[in-house]
This record gives sequence, structure tokens and C-alpha cells, in this order.
Amino acid sequence: MSQTLTIGIVGTGMIADVISRAALESKNVVLKAVSSRSLDRAEEFLTTLPSNSAKAYGSWLQLIDDPSLSAVYLATPTAVKEEIGLAAIAKGKHVLIDKPFATVDSLKTLKVAAEKAGVLLMDATHFSHNPRTKFLQDNLERHIGEPQSIRVSFLFPFEDRSNIRFDPTMEPTGALGDMGWYPMRAAVEFFGTDLKIASGLTSIDREGEAIIGARGMLVFENKKTIQWEVGYNRNDLAMDLEIGGSQGIAHLDDFVLDYQGGFAVSEFGETSGVSVRKGFQPHRKAEFLANESTQPQQVLMLDHLAEVIGLGSSHFMAKLLVDKAEKTQELLDSLITWER
Repeated sequence: MSQTLTIGIVGTGMIADVISRAALESKNVVLKAVSSRSLDRAEEFLTTLPSNSAKAYGSWLQLIDDPSLSAVYLATPTAVKEEIGLAAIAKGKHVLIDKPFATVDSLKTLKVAAEKAGVLLMDATHFSHNPRTKFLQDNLERHIGEPQSIRVSFLFPFEDRSNIRFDPTMEPTGALGDMGWYPMRAAVEFFGTDLKIASGLTSIDREGEAIIGARGMLVFENKKTIQWEVGYNRNDLAMDLEIGGSQGIAHLDDFVLDYQGGFAVSEFGETSGVSVRKGFQPHRKAEFLANESTQPQQVLMLDHLAEVIGLGSSHFMAKLLVDKAEKTQELLDSLITWER
């Protein structure tokens, strides 16, 4: 049974804004507080929301000490997620953390602390909570046969070098961690297999040391493969997920932010679904399997958080969620030692 969660958000950047608005739409989550590095910034952030009854804090330490909060969402740089997450867990708060984690060891430290405290730890991967993902997991073999390969592209143009994405001290893995999380999570959601080989390349910002793009290939023990490319160094938007099976291909061109409700692309207003091709069918003749969602996937993620917390932190669903995050981060960690 779902329970009403009172949540505080650490951070006031773009993704904090998205989750704040999602909390206002959620049926089971109440936004109670927001913190920034200054009280003025937190107060200014709240004035931009349709409802600004939440409390502003000028420090995350003050926010996690708020007894009215049952959960916190960390929209912070990767370099400080473990510190803030552990502190929130020690205060008895459930913790939702924006991806990626610093390392899988960092994630395991948070996981152990959450288990001991009896609270839930969950990563904030929106597409995992979209009904379309569950539809694919349940119906892939019926439509395309046994899944054998995945091809993923997640690309968009971004050149604001004042943004934290270009600061390796705060985001050590740059686009590889920030965007590479998605193809790694796709592998976990649709393959769930053990890695055998990882290879690839990274692209570095010409004015600094930030990773701004990466591409590569993974081979798993059962011979399934994933080819992927991510980065904000291309002048186009691509969110393609193609799953090849023994009998056909399933394709999404909006798998990260769905066109129906994704916060950055919802104005396109397209129906959520999956295209399936078989034999010699051209793309324009593909069968479209509509799978509309009742809510944006970021809202569903918050509702799912409340639902799983209602089941209890020892419930198998809670363990499944953190195990998926751990496997995703393990795949990412296998890539960060590449020569640049």
C-alpha cells in the first residue's frame, strides 16, 4: 500500500525543478522543503513553482534535520552524493538519488547504510518506471523473438561550460556517467546478464578535461551485445533504443524522455509506444504498439517510491530496485578506465 511521503529536495538546478513539479503532480508525495547553497537561492527557486508552500533552507544539513520529512531527493553533483546520502540515511530518511553514483563501492556503502537504518535507497531513473518499459519486458519475445542485441543513442547539443557537466571535480565521469547510465540501465532492464567484454572511446572537451562524449560496445556471457553512443557534443537530439531479436526489431526514438510526458520534449505530444519491424519491412511500414501512460514517468517514479516504501524497505521490490542500480553502476565502472 502506498503511503504519503513528505519529501525534501537537495539542489535547485534543472533536474530539481523537474522533480519538484513532479512532486506537485504526484498523488502520494508532498513537497515540503528545498535546500540550496544559499537561502536566497532556495527561496527564489520556490517562487518559480506553481505552489511554493514548501520551506526553503540555505543548507542541506538543515534540510535533512527537518523532522517533517520522510524522504529526500538528491539533485546534487556526483562528488557529494555519498556524503549527503549517508547523512540523510543517518537521520532516518528514505533517499532517492539522481544518477550516476561516484562508483559501485560508493553505492554499496549507501546500500548497506540504508539496510541497517531500515530505509529505502532508490536511484532516479525515470524510464524504468514508465509502463512502456514493463510492457517491453513482458512482450518482447512475443513480438521479436529472443532479444539478442541492443543499440542505444542518447545525444544532445550542450555547450554551456559554466555548467557542472564541464567540471570534472564535481562530475568526474562527465557525459560517460551522466548519459552513459541510460544504455547501461537498458542492458540491465532488458538483458540482466553478466559482462564479458567492454570496449570503447571517450571524447574530451577541447577547453578542459571533461568527458563530453563516449561510445562503445559490451558483450555479455550469453553472447548478447549492446552498442551505444552518448554525449552532448553532437548537434542533434537522439534517444534511440533498438532491441534486435531472432524474429524482428523493436524501436523507440524517445526512450529516455518519452514524447508523451517527458519533461523536456512533452510539447511534441506524441503517443507513447514501440515500433516493431519484421522481415523486409521499411521503417514507415513498422507496426506501432501504443502504450500510453496516465502520468509523466517522473511522476510515476515518485508514486512508485511511495508505493515501495509502503511495502517496507525489506520487501523484495525494494531490494530489486537497489540491485538494478548496483548492476548499472557496475557496468559504468567497467568503462571509466579507458584511455581517453
